[in-house]
Amino acid sequence: MEDGEQIIREYFYLKNEKELSTLSKLFVSKDNISELELQMKHLEKISLIYIKEETNESILKAYLKDNKSIANRNLKVYKVNYEVSYNNNASEDKYKDGVYESWFFLNRENSYSKWFIDICDI
Repeated sequence: MEDGEQIIREYFYLKNEKELSTLSKLFVSKDNISELELQMKHLEKISLIYIKEETNESILKAYLKDNKSIANRNLKVYKVNYEVSYNNNASEDKYKDGVYESWFFLNRENSYSKWFIDICDI
């Protein structure tokens, strides 16, 4: 069974490879795929620096408050640090090279199912 960290590592690998169709299968919802596609169009390289599981109860409770159907054991939250660079065509202000820290919220249906990315603020 894959754990949450493996899903995040796969996310970064697939994003670097620009494998949108496979990458989209890691998400609970396909709502933000068009934004992801646009971002990858300008992406030169993205490198994972570290992943840290967040165990702060207030963050977990805030998520669970809006997602009552998910049990606490079926939620993982990670703080992720990464470096990204974009190609010269990335004229939009939102695509800036640098080192960033973001949150990943992963959930699953039950203890036997795969983890999926619900929220990722990259």
